[in-house]
Amino acid sequence: ADGQQRELLQVHFLHRHGARTEPFVSDTNLNWDNVVLSNEGAKMALDLGAFLRKRYIIDQPFLPADDYDYTTITSRSTEFERTVRTGVGVLRGLYNTTKYSIPWLTHVLPDVDHMLGFYYSWPSAVLRIPYLQSFNVINDPETLKELTQAELNTTGDVLGCPKICATRPTTCALLGEDVSTCRLSNGGLSPKLLKLLPKFKRIQEESNAFLYNYDKSDNYWKHTGPYGRLLAERILNNASDK
Repeated sequence: ADGQQRELLQVHFLHRHGARTEPFVSDTNLNWDNVVLSNEGAKMALDLGAFLRKRYIIDQPFLPADDYDYTTITSRSTEFERTVRTGVGVLRGLYNTTKYSIPWLTHVLPDVDHMLGFYYSWPSAVLRIPYLQSFNVINDPETLKELTQAELNTTGDVLGCPKICATRPTTCALLGEDVSTCRLSNGGLSPKLLKLLPKFKRIQEESNAFLYNYDKSDNYWKHTGPYGRLLAERILNNASDK
């Protein structure tokens, strides 16, 4: 009730990986399979763990202070290099000296854990592919209102993908946002891309709204439910009812 002291019972902390390397670009092909955590991303993970340590061990004692306890702390990641290394880095920042037990990070394939790899869960695994791929083509006219073809050509020259940027405006802009964010996080963004980054971000925001806004009237969402539903259910089911 209002005015009463609340007791902290559980902490659920959800985060993405840190700064990573860029996708691989070859002619008209784009590939994110082999992107890895950068040195800056590794530092981000350690800093995040140190922040949690200060918040939940030093300032407000809640987690075990002297040793990592796997019965108290559960950490889970998909089995990508960048997510595993980020998860391990956060745990290292949380328990940051060699006297502690080795933190344990559970990592699984995204098509095994439907809460972390939600694109793979039923029925979105069946419905997702044409839906997820449709935005770029549908939004090309809107992209051309935001970016001139000359700006797209500049992007293609800088990123080494002139064919993509000459024929696929939205794909070019989304790639520009991805690569610019990577380079900005890792400390090497060129003035040309920095100038275009706000436009890239606006197109990325439209893409995110298309992919993730839960619209019950939309046939796709009606059949799949909102992304993250299974993860939210697990968090709520694990919450203490004390």
